[in-house]
Amino acid sequence: MKIFEKLKDHMVVKSQYGSWGILYRKDNGWWHIVYQGGGQVFTEKDFAEYVSEVYECNDKGQYYALQFLANPEMHIKNYTKIYPPRPVPFLEAVKAYSEGKTVKCEYSSVIHRYKQEGNGFVDENGEAITSYEILNGTWTAEG
Repeated sequence: MKIFEKLKDHMVVKSQYGSWGILYRKDNGWWHIVYQGGGQVFTEKDFAEYVSEVYECNDKGQYYALQFLANPEMHIKNYTKIYPPRPVPFLEAVKAYSEGKTVKCEYSSVIHRYKQEGNGFVDENGEAITSYEILNGTWTAEG
């Protein structure tokens, strides 16, 4: 999962159930989330089961991490959401694509991923982009 390439040792997360926590990497390659009322240890494979949002501290490291759980609403302004990727306009997705990033288009429960391989704007199945995707799709840049 690409998100793990971007994670630093200490991040702020929101669980699938709405609880805020601090995510940190353990020495054995597992991840640990400390919530206000407990904790959860998991592997990269289980990530989506436990985490719905990930935020990176705008300042240098973990200064706010220790205070965050006491008042998440106050401290969230010091963080930037990095997962899930925020939707972007189509032209911004094209720019990301031209920079070598993989872009994703989602519409009507259909998902197409585009990355620069070969000629043209084609997805992982070799299908060309459609005007419907351009006009109605929700685009994200995956990195």
